[in-house]
Amino acid sequence: MTRATLAVTTALFLTLLLPSHGVIVAGGDGTQNTTAPAMNDFGFANVGLVFDTEDGIFVSGVYLGNGWMISAYHGVRNGSGGFTFGNVSLAGNTYTVDAQSAVRLTTAGSPADLAVFHLAGPEPSLPSISLSGTTPVPASILAMAGNGRNRAATETHWMVNTMTEPDTWTITPSPGDRQGYFYLPGATKRWGNNLRTTDTLLTSDTGFGITTLFRTAFSNDPTAIANEAQGSPGDSGGGVFFFNGLNWELSGIMLAVGSLNGQPAETAVFGNQTFIADIATYRSQITSIIPEPSTGALATLGVLGLAARRRRR
Repeated sequence: MTRATLAVTTALFLTLLLPSHGVIVAGGDGTQNTTAPAMNDFGFANVGLVFDTEDGIFVSGVYLGNGWMISAYHGVRNGSGGFTFGNVSLAGNTYTVDAQSAVRLTTAGSPADLAVFHLAGPEPSLPSISLSGTTPVPASILAMAGNGRNRAATETHWMVNTMTEPDTWTITPSPGDRQGYFYLPGATKRWGNNLRTTDTLLTSDTGFGITTLFRTAFSNDPTAIANEAQGSPGDSGGGVFFFNGLNWELSGIMLAVGSLNGQPAETAVFGNQTFIADIATYRSQITSIIPEPSTGALATLGVLGLAARRRRR
C-alpha cells in the first residue's frame, strides 16, 4: 500500500511554469473531449485561456456574461493579457482584459485566490452562465473544463517504496501500487467529469490567498463515472459546473491539485485531488460587482485594479 499523503500546490497546478492546455481525462488515448459534449453541454465554449503577461504563460478562465470573466487570482493578478475563446489558435478570437475593472474577491475580509474582471471592446458572442447559490452536495457529478496539460496515450505503472522519505516510485511493466499518466506538451481545451468528495468544505491558503474549497479525487474505478477528469498545469481558473435538475450552473473554479508523496514530476496519478473554489461562498460578492445577466444591468465598478503581486517561485 502507498501513503495517500497529499502535497497541495498551486502555481498553475503543481510547480511547473509551462504553457499547457486540457484537463486530464482517464481512458482512451488522451485526445478525447476537445469539443462540447453532444448532450448536456454545460458551457464549454465559455471556458477559455488568458495570457498571463507577468509570467508569460496561459491559464484558464470562465466567461460569465456581459463582458465579465472570473479566474484564479494567481493567473491574472496583473490584470493584463489577451483572453482567447475556442482552442488555442489566437487568430480572430482574442479579447483584451480591462485591467482597471479587475477586483480580487475576499474570504472573511482576507484576499482570496479569485478575481473577476471585464473584457475591453465588443463582448464575445457567448451565452451567460448562472452562478450556483449552493455548494454541490458530496458525491455530486461535476463537469470540469480547462486548458491544462495533454497526457500520454497509455497508462504508466509504478511500484512505490514507502520505507523512504519521500516515497520512491519505480516504473513497472504491470499494474503496481500506482497508475497514472505522464504529461505531454500541447494546447487543447478539454472537459471531463468527476464527483465531489464526501468531505466538508475547507478554507485554506492556496499560496495566493485564503479560499473556501471543495475537492474531487482522480479515480481509475471504471464503475465510478465516465470521462473521469483531474486538474493539471494550466487549468487554474478553469470552470467546474453542476446540473441542478433544471440547468447548468458554475459551481467552482479550479485552483490547485494535491500530489502524492514522492510522485514523479510531470504526471497525473490516480489518487490525486483537484481543489476547487466554491462559487456559492463568493456568489454575493460576485453579484455585487456583476449582477447576474438575468437580474438586470451591470453595476458601476470603481477603478480598483489587482494588487499585492507575488512571484510564484
